[in-house]
Amino acid sequence: MTGTSGHRRVPIKWYEDLDIPVPPIDVQKQIVEEIAIVDKSNSDAKFLIDNNISDIRAIINSLVSTASIKEYFDINTQTLNPTSCWKNEFFTYVDIDSVGKGDGRVSFDKIILGKDAPSRARRVAQDRTVVVSTVRPYLKGFAYIESVPDKTIFSTGFALLKSKNEDTYISKLLYYLFMYSDDLMKQMETAMPKAAYPSINKEDIDNFKIPLLTIDEQERIVAQIETLELEITKARTLIENAASEKQAILDKYL
Repeated sequence: MTGTSGHRRVPIKWYEDLDIPVPPIDVQKQIVEEIAIVDKSNSDAKFLIDNNISDIRAIINSLVSTASIKEYFDINTQTLNPTSCWKNEFFTYVDIDSVGKGDGRVSFDKIILGKDAPSRARRVAQDRTVVVSTVRPYLKGFAYIESVPDKTIFSTGFALLKSKNEDTYISKLLYYLFMYSDDLMKQMETAMPKAAYPSINKEDIDNFKIPLLTIDEQERIVAQIETLELEITKARTLIENAASEKQAILDKYL
């Protein structure tokens, strides 16, 4: 690349002299045809994801919020300081960047020695916990954790919510509400200070309103959404594999 750092470019001459494979025309057509099939599957997968998310939003937004979260959920009940408890041991740290924005994914890949733990590494989650990023919640850094890996600590940038009784209110439904409810998002936006670092706190979350449903209704809704999410997961996997599928086609013929 040539030019100054702000305007570096590849010279046109480099493109003109670049060697490319020139298979027979029938092979070229076959490559294009097979890659077009991958592209079509990719497009169909994106369409399915959009449709399923719309269906989930419709389910969630048909519910009316009447009860306070604090009536059914405990928030941030356990803390631990890794620098003193696990000084010479490794633990898994889940920080704000470890939770996906809008996809519910959580990475448990960040392994830290206890004595090197950041000061924000304090929150302890239990199984069936809803993880809510309290900083810029409109980015939807939310997740549901069915089973927490051993020796895992979360950042204090998260609020960890767990149902007081799963037979009364299902934690996973609360996760779906945070992720998809327009009403709950409006409540969060109202609670956020108008500042460069918008956030919500435990008191805000305590008083947010959520729908009050029978356990049978909750189970039905969760089952519906889980089915739709399973299709979304399969579609996302297909999209993630598209590039390698195309490369495999090129490698087969070239």
